[in-house]
Amino acid sequence: MFTSLPSHLTLTSRYYIKNNATTASLVHGDELLHEVLTDGATDFLSLDPRDIARAVTLQDFAVYRQITPVEYFEDLWGLEKSSPNDGLMRFSETTNHEMFWVVNEILNEPSPAQRVRVIKHFLKIAKLCRKVMNFNTMFAIISGLSYGAVGRLRTTWAKVGQRHLKTVAELQELMNPSRNMFNYRRLLKASKAPIIPFFPVVKKDITFLYLGNDNKIDGLINFEKLRMVAHEIRAFADFHSANYNHDTLLVVNPGQNRGKQGHYETWMTERRVSHYLANLEVNTNEAQLKELASELEAQHQQIIAGKSPAPPVASLRRPSSKPE
Repeated sequence: MFTSLPSHLTLTSRYYIKNNATTASLVHGDELLHEVLTDGATDFLSLDPRDIARAVTLQDFAVYRQITPVEYFEDLWGLEKSSPNDGLMRFSETTNHEMFWVVNEILNEPSPAQRVRVIKHFLKIAKLCRKVMNFNTMFAIISGLSYGAVGRLRTTWAKVGQRHLKTVAELQELMNPSRNMFNYRRLLKASKAPIIPFFPVVKKDITFLYLGNDNKIDGLINFEKLRMVAHEIRAFADFHSANYNHDTLLVVNPGQNRGKQGHYETWMTERRVSHYLANLEVNTNEAQLKELASELEAQHQQIIAGKSPAPPVASLRRPSSKPE
């Protein structure tokens, strides 16, 4: 019974042990107000990039490793799913979801200065994802930064420093499609499991092998084609042949004795990041994203010109949860 108690806590809730024989107040109202408000803050910029990269990597890897080889063939042949747990579809959706996560967080900020902070925050996360071979999230972040609506924010990008623009260019170069994505494939070849590959390339490679070779040759089944497809699927399965270490992944000074307070802070950080990721709501409507980006840019230009900006279009941001 007691082992499940933490799972019932919200971010702004606490358990206290009290002697029923006493009548003294458990706590004074103002004593823990600052702590509760701090622990309950789950906005993007309040979270450490290292903690976000760690949580997203573990979350996505859990989905990726659930994909079975059968799912690839069912997808290729358009067969009915043999299992209700469609890991392939779920993993495919993470790429799109994470790209729009980037777009939404940037467009949610009303000022260019805040949008610059968000961009830099995402760049740190992308570099950390590259470090732990989470190429899927890394590419999703770069795709989000390269998204049309985000590219319209010229005033914002003008405020991004040259050092960070250089980082953007370096990460974009890894996505260079020339020579069959040579840069990415070279990086992938030099990496060791555990790896989270860029899913669109996974899908492209398997589909190309399947559609680019005949099912039959001289009236006989082309078993060589099937062997090539199976070999490719097996190679992708090998990427999750080893697990990420939950205790050391992107942890500063792993193995160091942090004491009870350190473990509590780590636990609270994980809860805050998990709460943030679990409650992400992204707008994928391209027309609305484009309209908001144009409005944000126009407002800033009007401010520069000394004119009163027009009322903004509706924000994409959901209402933040407030402590009760």
